[in-house]
Amino acid sequence: MNFKASFLQLIYLLLHYVLSGQTSQCPKFSIQHLPRFFDSQQILGYLKIPKTNIILINTLSNNQNGVTEISNVVYYDDITKNEDNIINAIKPDYTIVQMEYIQKNNYILIVSSNQLIAANVYTLQIVKFLIFRLTTGVSLIQGTDLAILTTRACIFYIIDVVQFKQIYSEDICNYYYDVNNFIKYPRTFILNNGQVFITIKDDFGFQAWSLNLTTYQLQQHNYLPEKQTVQHQKTWYTDIDFYYDWNLIFLVGNYYTLTILQIGDLSQNQFTILQNMNLMDWGQNFLNVQFIQFTEQSKQNFSLFMSDPYTLYRLDFTIIGNQLTQSIDSLTFEFAQDFPVYYQGTQYTKWYYVQENKQLFIPMNYNYFFQTQSFVFSYQENKTIWRQAYYSSGWTKIFAINQNNINYFVSYSYYQILVIQDTIDGHIIWKSNLIPNDSIFAKENYFMQVQNYPKGFFALMKSQQIIYIEIFSNQNIYSFQLSQINLSLTRMGYVLTSFMDQENILWFITGLPYKDNKENFLFWMIDFKIQKAKALYSDNLDDNLNKTCYALYSEKNHSLVGLDVLGNVYVWDSLNQYKFKYKKTITKYQCYKSVMGQLYNDGNNIYLIVLCDDHKVISFNIDTEDTQLLIQMSSDSDHINSFEDIQLIGIGESNTGSVFLFRYNQNSKNFESFFKIQTIKYNDKTLNLIYLADSQQLFIQYYYSNNFLPIGVCLENVQNCLNCQMDFYFNTTETQQQDYLFGLGTSESPFLSSQNLITTFLLAQQYNQLIDGIQKININIYIHTENSLSLFQELIDIQFSNVIQLMIRSADPLKQSQINITNSLQFNQFNSLYLSNIIFYFKYLDNQIYQCGLQINNIIGIVNIDNIDYQSSNATYSQNCYSLQISNSSVTLQNLNISNKDFSQFQDIIQVSDSKQVNHNISNQKINQIFFQNNQKACVRQFHS
Repeated sequence: MNFKASFLQLIYLLLHYVLSGQTSQCPKFSIQHLPRFFDSQQILGYLKIPKTNIILINTLSNNQNGVTEISNVVYYDDITKNEDNIINAIKPDYTIVQMEYIQKNNYILIVSSNQLIAANVYTLQIVKFLIFRLTTGVSLIQGTDLAILTTRACIFYIIDVVQFKQIYSEDICNYYYDVNNFIKYPRTFILNNGQVFITIKDDFGFQAWSLNLTTYQLQQHNYLPEKQTVQHQKTWYTDIDFYYDWNLIFLVGNYYTLTILQIGDLSQNQFTILQNMNLMDWGQNFLNVQFIQFTEQSKQNFSLFMSDPYTLYRLDFTIIGNQLTQSIDSLTFEFAQDFPVYYQGTQYTKWYYVQENKQLFIPMNYNYFFQTQSFVFSYQENKTIWRQAYYSSGWTKIFAINQNNINYFVSYSYYQILVIQDTIDGHIIWKSNLIPNDSIFAKENYFMQVQNYPKGFFALMKSQQIIYIEIFSNQNIYSFQLSQINLSLTRMGYVLTSFMDQENILWFITGLPYKDNKENFLFWMIDFKIQKAKALYSDNLDDNLNKTCYALYSEKNHSLVGLDVLGNVYVWDSLNQYKFKYKKTITKYQCYKSVMGQLYNDGNNIYLIVLCDDHKVISFNIDTEDTQLLIQMSSDSDHINSFEDIQLIGIGESNTGSVFLFRYNQNSKNFESFFKIQTIKYNDKTLNLIYLADSQQLFIQYYYSNNFLPIGVCLENVQNCLNCQMDFYFNTTETQQQDYLFGLGTSESPFLSSQNLITTFLLAQQYNQLIDGIQKININIYIHTENSLSLFQELIDIQFSNVIQLMIRSADPLKQSQINITNSLQFNQFNSLYLSNIIFYFKYLDNQIYQCGLQINNIIGIVNIDNIDYQSSNATYSQNCYSLQISNSSVTLQNLNISNKDFSQFQDIIQVSDSKQVNHNISNQKINQIFFQNNQKACVRQFHS
C-alpha cells in the first residue's frame, strides 16, 4: 500500500467537498420573450420535447410583403409555471417549416425549405442532412423508425429517420397530374389491424395511401370522399384526425364542414360516410380538428375539438356498435357544456396538440403591432393561459413600483397605460385610456416615470403634447401643448427629466439640441402645476447660446445638473429658485453631443455618467473634475441607470443588447467593472434596467424580452456569479406528476425522466451565454437509488463543456445508483469530472463493436472516479463492456469494483494515452493477459486490494 498516494487522494476528496460547499448556487434567470413583431415574426409551429417540461416555439419572419421567408427564431420555453421562462433562443442559418423529435438518437428532425435536417437539441446545428426540393412536411410513423416526407410538387418519400436515409419515393403525378397542385402536408395513422394509413393534403383534398412495412410498397386509394359534385373542384377540407378503435377519420373544412368516415377494406378503396354536414349556418371555416379521449369527472369522454379563427368548439359523441366487427349502429353527438370558448385574438394557423400536458397550443394574432402569442387551452381542467404574451409596444419602457410590499409593473400598450400586479404578464389591476385617436411618439424615452414620485408618468404624444397621468388615481389627464414654447417632439432632447421638487411642483425638463428658434438660454423647465414654462440660464451670456443635451435632477444635492453639446456641465440650486451655481468642463476626453447620461451620488460627491458621441462612457466627478473612462462601446445607449443603494450602475449597448454593470468602490472613488449581461444567441435592443430591492432582482427590459436576474449573491461577491454551481436531482420513474410535469430537478421535486438531462444542460448553457466571463459552472447531478438514469451520448456532448465541472453521484451516500448506457459513453473536454457511488449498467446492442465501456477524453482538470461498478444486460457479451479508456486526462481511480468479471475479451482493461497521471485502486478480478496498458510516459500508480 502506497500511503503517500492514499494521503493525496484523501486530500483531493476533502478539497472537493470543501470547494463544493463554498461554491454558491448560480442565480436563476427568468426570461419572458415576445416574437419580434417589428421584424414581422409570427409563430409558425411548436415541438414538445418528450418527457420534459420544454416546448419549442418556432417563429418565422417574412419580408414586408409577407411573401419571402427570411429567417426563423426558435424559443425554448420552460413551461413548469404559467409564467414563461425562455431558456434558449436560436436563430438558425436555415429556415424551418416543421420540427419533430427523434427519441432514439435525441435529434430534432427539421423540415427545411430544401432539406431534411437532423439537428443538435441544444444548438439546432446541423448534424446530418438530406437534400430534397421544396419540402413541405413530415409525419412520423408510430412505432417505427420511418417517416413520410412530402415535397411541393409531385414526390413524397419514405425516410428512415434513425439511420437517416431515403428508403423509397413515390411520384404522385403518376396518379393525379396537375402542375399547379400544391402538396401541403402528410399525416400517418396506424389502423387497428396494424396497417399504416397515409393521407396527403393537396389542393383537391386528402389523398389516401397505405404502406406495407415489410416491403415498403405503397398502395394508392384515391381521395377521401368529399361533399362536392364537380370533379377536381378545390377541396373544402382543411384538417384531419383519426380514432383508432373504430378506424374513423374526422375531416373539417370550409363553412363549418364536418365529415366522419369509417375505413373499410382498403384493398377495395372502401370508405363509409357516417356523417357529412355543416355544423353551423354562418360562413366561417374550421381550421383544426383533434380527437381526444380523456376522463372528466370520472366520465370517459370521446371528444372532437375544432376551431375557427375566433372560437374553440368541443363536440362529445357516443358510438353504439360492435367493435370486433367494426359495425356501427349509431353515432350521436352534442356540443359540450362551457363551450364554445371565444379567443381574445385571431387564430391564423394550425394548433399543436400536446398530449403529455393535455393542452392545445393555439397561435394567435393579437391585432396590435401584429403581435403573435400562444393561447394555451388545458382541456382536462377547461383552463386557459397565454404564453409569450405580455403588454408591450416594444419601444416603450416598462417601469416597476413597490407599494405595500406588492410589485406593480406599469406599461404602455394599445393606447392605454396598464398596471399589472406581481409579474410582467400578470393580471391588469388598473388601466387608463390616453387621448382618443392619439398615441405615444415612437421613441424609447418618450414614456417616462417621475424620478422621485413613482406613481406619476409622462407621455409624449404624436399630437405634439406632453401628458401627465397618475396611476391608481381617477384625476384627469393633464396636458401641455409644445406649441406654447414653439417646440416639437423631433427637436427636443433624447434624455428627458421629470421630478417633484421640495415645494411639490411637478417639473418636466428638456434640452435644446437644435435651437431652431435661436433660444438664448440652455433648457426649458415646464411647471405642470401652473402649465407654464421657464428657462434655465447660465451667468455667462455666451454659454446660453450653446445647444444642450439634457439636465438631470439630484434630490440628495438639491441640484440640477445640465450638459451642453460641447461638454460643459452646469449646476443650478433647486432650493433657491433654480439659481445658477457654477459651470465645469469635461476636458480629459473630448465628450461632445451626448445622447445619454445619469447621475450617481456616493453621499459626498456627484458623478455625471456620460455617453459621448464617440460611444465612450465616462464618469465625471462634478466636484473634483476627476474623469474616468468606464468603457468604449460600439454604439449608443437608450439607458444608463444608477442604483446608489447597491453601489451599481448599468449601461445598455443598443446594437448588441449587452448590459455593462459597474460597481462603485468607496475607497478608490472609482467605478470597477462588475460583469456583462448578454442577449441569447442573437441581439435584442436593451431599453431599461430596474433593481427590485425586495427580491434583489435586476430587471432588464429589451425590445422583445424581459430578463430577471437574482443579483443578491453577486453583490456579496461577484465570484458567486462567475464561479457557481447548479444542483439537479433525478428520480427517473419516467412518469408525470399530477400537474403533468416531469419534476423540477430539485431535491423536493426531482426530475422524473432521463430526458430532463436536456433541461439540465440547457439551464447551464443559458447561464453561460447570458453572463460574460463565466469561469466555472459546477453541475451536480444526484441520482436517486430507486430508479436508474439513462445517459445518452448526444445529451452530454455540449459545446461549453470546458467551463463545466461535472459531478454525477448517488443521492444516497450509502447506496449506489444505477446509470444505463447503450454500448459506450464518452465524457469529452469537461473542465473536471467526478463520478461516485455509481453502477454503470451497459446495454450491448451492436455485436460488431468489439468492446463497450467508458471513455474519458481531454478533461482539463482532475477526474476522480470512486466506488464504481460495471454490469451488463447481456450475459453473452457482458465481457465486452468493462473497458475504461483514458485519453489526455489526469485520473484518480479508487474502489473500482470489478469482482467476478470476465475480462477474457480484453488485452487491456484500462487503456491510457497522453495522460500525465493515473492513480488507481481495484479489487478482485479475472484477467486474461494484461490489466493495464499505458501508452505514454506518465506517472502511473497502482493500488490493489
